[in-house]
Amino acid sequence: MRKLTSLTLVSTIISLTLTSCLNVSRGQSLQGGSQLIVELQETSSVPKISERELEAVIQVIEGRTTVLVFQRQLSKKLR
Repeated sequence: MRKLTSLTLVSTIISLTLTSCLNVSRGQSLQGGSQLIVELQETSSVPKISERELEAVIQVIEGRTTVLVFQRQLSKKLR
């Protein structure tokens, strides 16, 4: 049992050391971030989705999410 505990401790220390030395970047899921996937659907008013429509949707989403992030940061600073 003591050998297993020692081995676990040594391997943890080695992995933490290697991670910090190699500058391993963490993905969104490890950083606590989130992702949004949007699938555009054609309708009778928009029969074909072009680059123009795609850019418009991206601008709207970016504008709304940027405002949400700014408001959250602002509310933390005001508290």
